[in-house]
Amino acid sequence: MDFRRNNTRFALTLLGLFLLVWIALAIRPSYRHDWLLENAIVFLGVPVLVLTHRRLPLSRISYAMIFLFLCLHEVGAHYTYAEVPYDRWFAALNRDFAREWSESLRVKRKEPLGEYEIERLRARKG
Repeated sequence: MDFRRNNTRFALTLLGLFLLVWIALAIRPSYRHDWLLENAIVFLGVPVLVLTHRRLPLSRISYAMIFLFLCLHEVGAHYTYAEVPYDRWFAALNRDFAREWSESLRVKRKEPLGEYEIERLRARKG
């Protein structure tokens, strides 16, 4: 019984997270009529999962994959699939990653040692 209770808790956690994603992406979608049409799967599928979770319990990986699919589906529904700004997102990620990577590789910049580094150096010496 403990497995079933933990599985139910996991499913409810994912349901709560999905509801937060759904609410956030329901605010000002690109095309409201398309959003409503694309959310038919959510309006039908999620209640079916909730109503059948005791009779037909799914594994955690199944619930996680359904959660991932529904989150990606909501992103597509918010922007419509053809207009999701993947290119801007990847460019921003790449720019931020490149900046952080270059900052982490800077060796020329000398900063004063903190207490932790000083203690480590003292412990090495003896």
